[in-house]
Amino acid sequence: MERNKKILSAVTAAAMLLTLTACNDGAKTSTPSQTLSSSSSAEEIPIDPGIPESPASDFEYKFKEELGGIEITEYNGKNEVIRIPAKIDGKNVTSIGEDAFVGCVGITSIIIPNGVTTIGKNALSCHELTSVTIPNSVTKIGERAFLFCYELTSVALPDSVTEIGKDAFSGCMAEITYKGKTYSTGNYDALYTAING
Repeated sequence: MERNKKILSAVTAAAMLLTLTACNDGAKTSTPSQTLSSSSSAEEIPIDPGIPESPASDFEYKFKEELGGIEITEYNGKNEVIRIPAKIDGKNVTSIGEDAFVGCVGITSIIIPNGVTTIGKNALSCHELTSVTIPNSVTKIGERAFLFCYELTSVALPDSVTEIGKDAFSGCMAEITYKGKTYSTGNYDALYTAING
């Protein structure tokens, strides 16, 4: 019995340590936050100047020739509010890659810059995410891109989105607006049909 308690204590301690070190070491740096939405017009998204671009050093990234720019592959920073830079190393950021933010702890808001065309599979699966800004340059959203984003209550998809992967919003309770129509939990299949045809 005593041995089982020690094993259980060790497993619990290890799980807590892994949770604290996941993605950003569990640390949070406060940054001004606001409710953000996407833009469906041809205009650029107005970004609060009080929210600076996150430094390139907060990200892992690579150049993707087929996308003509930088793909964000992982986030290593410690901010609650992330404004992905529009350029890294002088090249446009064009993609948020597969699993780029999956499992990140403490992220409440992500601002995606104009110029990004693709949000990859499982890319923004952050359980504490409450807002996301999706620019009108995005045309493709991958499978399970927002998987289990429990805290998202609303998302405005720009009209530019023409392809969306299966279960992109699985596990979400968000109302999603696309081309003037709102889709709720249980009605996401209609959203996928509206986008993919």
